[in-house]
Amino acid sequence: MKIAVSIALLVAILWYADAIDDVAALFRGAAWDLLAAAFVVMTLDRLLMSYKWILLLKARGLELSLYRGFTIYCAAMMWGMFLPATLGADALRGYLTSRAGLDGYEVAASIIVERMIGFVAALVFGLIGMSIMSAAGAVDERFDPVWWLGGAAIACATCAVLVSFSERVFHGAWRLLPRRAKDSRIAARFRDFHEVYRGYGAERAALATFFLLTLLEQTLAIVATWLLALALGVEVAPWFLAAAVPLSMLIARLPIAFDGIGVYEGIFVLLMGLGGIAPVEALSVALAGRVVQILAWAPWWLLYSVGAEGLSAGRLRHAVAGRYAQWSVGRSADSGGREGPPRTL
Repeated sequence: MKIAVSIALLVAILWYADAIDDVAALFRGAAWDLLAAAFVVMTLDRLLMSYKWILLLKARGLELSLYRGFTIYCAAMMWGMFLPATLGADALRGYLTSRAGLDGYEVAASIIVERMIGFVAALVFGLIGMSIMSAAGAVDERFDPVWWLGGAAIACATCAVLVSFSERVFHGAWRLLPRRAKDSRIAARFRDFHEVYRGYGAERAALATFFLLTLLEQTLAIVATWLLALALGVEVAPWFLAAAVPLSMLIARLPIAFDGIGVYEGIFVLLMGLGGIAPVEALSVALAGRVVQILAWAPWWLLYSVGAEGLSAGRLRHAVAGRYAQWSVGRSADSGGREGPPRTL
């Protein structure tokens, strides 16, 4: 269904632009040196994402080299494009990392913390983007409710992050569960997982560093988009992209399309239109970003896939079957009073 939505959105955007030939012409006349520069910036963006995630793991005593973490991150993103779930890439990244010998609960907790803080940072950038557009006169008073919604969203998201780390809140909710639910295997595993997750809340220095690096990483995404616009001959002010890119990325997080394809492009075209950029030009920049992003992931995905720990399609099917077998054995063992499978994702 998500693939169908993405295809429908892309077709609607192309029909709206009514200039497929013009999009192709922009690509044919692109400046290859600027495309190469955007490729480098997008690679650095993914490298920074891997580095700040590794910092979270290191704060909890887990060691993962930057090269291995980077290749795992890119491989998971490539494979995640073909998985049906929105969080497929994150789940696969957690599995690949646990295969490397790291504790599954710790890895899963780090990914959840990464996504929650990243969402708060995206909201902050989105509100900054609205401020830029408002100061430039690109939006009028009709968008005033967005300010209140944005501020409320940031406050709610920040409170949700803080509450998720609270031991008192967790135990209060735990006491409300029926006794039968508390004694279940799922509840026991969730309780163990929350103890691990709560440990990240105590690493305040690491969380603050992670938040600042997330803001820097999102800035790199803006720089890469600006380079792509220059490569295609699209004249747009960097400050306007500093508003349009974060807002488009934020809205594209909605789980309604395949990897956000179609959603990001549509919102980007609409926002760039507020700055006087033609739909054809805006769509070309967005599509170029998709292509260059995949090209930036591909070499590292290939290096991981051909390595000793690589995950081919056959290995992926074998891994899923193996995990299902472990889960089945664990349930049987649990019903017989014996110890279940090891603590992995």
